[in-house]
Amino acid sequence: MRRMQKEMDRGLKLDTHEEASVKMLPTYVRSTPEGSEVGDFLSLDLGGTNFRVMLVKVGEGEEGQWSVTTKHQMYSIPEDAMTGTAEMVSECLAKRAVKTRAGTVFCTGCNACYMEEMENVELVEGDEGRMCVNTEWGAFGASGELDEFLLEYDRVVDETSLNPGHQLYEKMIGGKYIGEIVRLVLLKLVNENLLFHGEASEKLKTRGSFETRFVSQIESDADDRKQTYNILTSFELLPSLTDCDIVRMACESVSTRAAQMCSAGLAGVINRMRESRSEERLKITVGVDGSVYKLHPSFKDQFHATVRQLTPGCDITFLQSEEASGRGAALISAVACKMACLIGQYGQFDQQGSETKPEFGELGEGLAFSCIDQNRDGIITKSDLKETYSQLGKLNMKDEELDEMLKEGKGPINFTVFLALFGEKLNGTDPEESILNAFKLFDPSGTGHVNKDEFKQLLLTQADKFTPEEVEQMFAVTPIDVAGNIDYKSLCYIITHGDEKED
Repeated sequence: MRRMQKEMDRGLKLDTHEEASVKMLPTYVRSTPEGSEVGDFLSLDLGGTNFRVMLVKVGEGEEGQWSVTTKHQMYSIPEDAMTGTAEMVSECLAKRAVKTRAGTVFCTGCNACYMEEMENVELVEGDEGRMCVNTEWGAFGASGELDEFLLEYDRVVDETSLNPGHQLYEKMIGGKYIGEIVRLVLLKLVNENLLFHGEASEKLKTRGSFETRFVSQIESDADDRKQTYNILTSFELLPSLTDCDIVRMACESVSTRAAQMCSAGLAGVINRMRESRSEERLKITVGVDGSVYKLHPSFKDQFHATVRQLTPGCDITFLQSEEASGRGAALISAVACKMACLIGQYGQFDQQGSETKPEFGELGEGLAFSCIDQNRDGIITKSDLKETYSQLGKLNMKDEELDEMLKEGKGPINFTVFLALFGEKLNGTDPEESILNAFKLFDPSGTGHVNKDEFKQLLLTQADKFTPEEVEQMFAVTPIDVAGNIDYKSLCYIITHGDEKED
């Protein structure tokens, strides 16, 4: 665990990044979803063995709460494509033209990400707020950190792989390799005349023949050992009951080591987060995904127990993620769209550094207030402003500048004070234009329409929240088409000029 943490430090530092085995790549993702994102997003997930296309809908669900729903199509990647050359990839691309604070995946390979303090991410300018870091920890061990833990089986797996000397940590714990490690262990036992009467079949001698799914099936077998027996006979072996028990012990040993090594890596990440935030006790939710985590009969429990054992100062909740890679990409896009709207209507800076004043009425100000009030305590503070400006790309705001902004409030800036401040700046603007600009926050494509259900969710959850009755009263005079879309230009006219039906 400490060796992993040391390599993480080296990966974050500018002067040691190149030679670090754990690269700690900055993702430039500065914010996480907080429940006001809406829209439809297309996500492409290229994994180790499958390619998945996913449509992710973000917004109000059937029960009126923020939800994420998905539809997807899965495609298997052909074997020749998985082992192809860089030239083949280039040709293919030319033809085709492409509140968790930590997450980890244990599938074909393994990896983790987490929210790191910006002051520690030396590869990116700025030291305010946090950024999601992609650890790429599968490469850990390239500088010899794991040498004393490597067994003869690990060395054979590495030497016969497509990338010898690389991804050593991943080769000890990844789903692509667990079955092969077990096969090598079984061959060693056969050679020492401890298994199958010292006779191995040609199929058992074939590299890659013992898949990781067999390990899971054998470890979940009943006392009659029937499943284990069937698997071994499919390898043209005639196992005794003792053989079946020995094979199961070999499987359990390899998978237990994998779970514990995964645990050490994640514990290193979590302890680092607690120390960097100077929190006596860190409460954190960790999203976990991957077929090994989900399908192996004991990996999950062993993993949870060991992580908690190695992080005594933390309260950890593990959240099994469904379709995590696709949903995660879509939610990042949703956050980016929301921030892009905010940048477009609030907090822009021209070449001289002057701030472009917003022109969107109380509705738009409600969204702006919610985005700036980072900790959702109803008060805008200096730290809220710092974090907001860093998310908008202005990373080096001086304390004096922020203090000057806060002075305008002449006291704590709650939503009422916020409205008053912006009311002064909006004095003289056209009311209809201000309302239109507010609606444009939710219509980045400029269609002239917003979805009724998505807009309702925003009204019910943002800033000075509308009641359900107030929303229904508004919708009673709102032009809504059969697809559930609001013509907000017509609505703005009704708001500013009155409903013609009233005449």
